[in-house]
Amino acid sequence: MNIKRPDISLIITTHNRAALLDATLARFANLDTRDFRWELIVVDNGCTDDTQAVLDRHSQVLPLVRLNEPRPGKTRAQNRALDAAHGALIVLSDDDVVADVGWLDAFYRAAERWPDISIFGGQIDPVLEKPAPDWLSKSGAQEQLVRRFSYYRPRADEGHTDIYPLGPNTAIRFASLHDIRFDETLGPDGTSQYVSSGDTAFIKALVDQGESIVFVPDARIDHVVRPAQLELRSLNQRAFRRGMKNAVFDTQRYRGLSVCGAPLRLWASVLRLRLRVLLRYPLGKQYRVALENRLAFRRGFLHQRRLSNRRSRAGD
Repeated sequence: MNIKRPDISLIITTHNRAALLDATLARFANLDTRDFRWELIVVDNGCTDDTQAVLDRHSQVLPLVRLNEPRPGKTRAQNRALDAAHGALIVLSDDDVVADVGWLDAFYRAAERWPDISIFGGQIDPVLEKPAPDWLSKSGAQEQLVRRFSYYRPRADEGHTDIYPLGPNTAIRFASLHDIRFDETLGPDGTSQYVSSGDTAFIKALVDQGESIVFVPDARIDHVVRPAQLELRSLNQRAFRRGMKNAVFDTQRYRGLSVCGAPLRLWASVLRLRLRVLLRYPLGKQYRVALENRLAFRRGFLHQRRLSNRRSRAGD
């Protein structure tokens, strides 16, 4: 019997976020998929909550393919899914998104309109699950900080872009992958100080082999920002990881004399920001959140630069 391969493989990885996954899958049931075949691959990345019960419920209405990857690591789980995917177009997303009804259909149509393009990025707008805390809304930094939760809109209309799409809303032609897979040393791994550049490194590998990117505004999702993510500690942790990520890809920044494995200019920048934060500390969070975020970013950059330096010397 000749079974046709699906046109789209939608990949979701999840770890102990059963309630979020449940809401996301419920919305996927409303997607307009009349004109193409698709499969939904969900990888249980070592869940110990009610994830399997959630999948049981949704398997009745969704073309669900269930996989397990017990070893921690989002990129490891994504590779597990890629090795099992059958779709001509691979769509990567998250377990906490609100997708437009025409989301997958927009990617499918774009792939037809752009037959020579292999990478497609859809529009992402971060949305707050609940209003931001009072101190953040009064800080003047709320919009900037919220936009760092996977905001993606590089241009107004559909067309070419050099800005890499983001993990929650990316489509890739399977044929372009060849042996390219996610770097399993990057991305969420169950710790708080992982280098959050798994998706970036994956797209960069495709671009380096000559693939181009097209932005598809009609392939739109909202990325849910939960209240816990807007706590100051969480915002700073996110900035720290962003600094680590930038240090991986921006190796020319802060060049010059190094001290203790990192450029002296970087140490000086961290020290200046720390002093400014201390001076503003008595004024309250709303007056120091932007500075603390910048400090966390520089500290992450410093941490990764020193780590890379140690690894480089160990390899010599």
